Amino acid sequence: KPASAEVIKKMCKVIAHRGPDDEQFYFINEFGLGFRRLSIIDLETGSQPISNEDGSLKLICNGEIYNYRELTKELKTKGHHFKTRSDAEVLLHAYEEWGIEFLQKLNGMFAFALFDEKTKKLLLVRDRLGIKPLFYALTDDGIVFCSEIKGIIQDENFIREIDQQSIFDYFSYGYVPGPRTAFKGISQVLPGQYLQIDNGKFSLNTYWDLNINEDISHSEEYFKDKIVEHLKKSINRCLIADVPVSLFLSSGIDSSTLLALIREQIDGQPFRTYSIGYNEGSYDEVPAARRTAKLFQTEHEELYCTPEHLTDIF
Repeated sequence: KPASAEVIKKMCKVIAHRGPDDEQFYFINEFGLGFRRLSIIDLETGSQPISNEDGSLKLICNGEIYNYRELTKELKTKGHHFKTRSDAEVLLHAYEEWGIEFLQKLNGMFAFALFDEKTKKLLLVRDRLGIKPLFYALTDDGIVFCSEIKGIIQDENFIREIDQQSIFDYFSYGYVPGPRTAFKGISQVLPGQYLQIDNGKFSLNTYWDLNINEDISHSEEYFKDKIVEHLKKSINRCLIADVPVSLFLSSGIDSSTLLALIREQIDGQPFRTYSIGYNEGSYDEVPAARRTAKLFQTEHEELYCTPEHLTDIF
């Protein structure tokens, strides 16, 4: 059945808040893509959907590929030609060069769809820890997917029905364990998974899982140094952007450590931090976060949440 431009445009409209900067579409017979963009890297030529050299591959990607510069450099030596400076384009050329094994080379937070016009193969991929969301529904007409459930239910052919087990799980655990969702028929691509449709055949595959290797051959100091080394590398990659980067700052060790290491890398440059607080003093983290922000001389802003905010959101 031909992809419905009307449905895909409705889907983009309800997730416009995810991408306020641009909107683009791609349609070919039975397949369609819609994309809302939040511009972070390559503000001028980084629009999506994006294609490879001969136009046979189409891609939309939500997120960031942190090691795209290293991968781009390697792929250029292998003869690939890039037409943008965006991090997303590297996914197309990496897939051309290495096939599905390219997923092992990625460092980032992402959910992306890659469509091959020649073979009619579709890949839906979610990052290793599931930082970026990716939902899908299999229907009589095919597959519909989106970064939010509210996009999928724009398709009037999808029957909205509550998954009672998921609601029970939500009130038991505080969240719905994947791959289920609150809706029957709508599933999540799990962290470290990719979904593939090839010649009409559907498969879910795991490309990464946590591997615990107990290494007791090194000292505690060795591991301390390694943790700091990896944190510094990670922060360096996360600071790559064509727009200002900022930090959510709580009173905890994690965000305070990130700020300390960020300051080490951008010493003397302006940097913004944001904290959210509550009028209930027992769990208000703003005073401690404020002291940390003052210590590291950030441009600090605070927002206090009230019950009125909750009713406004609903």
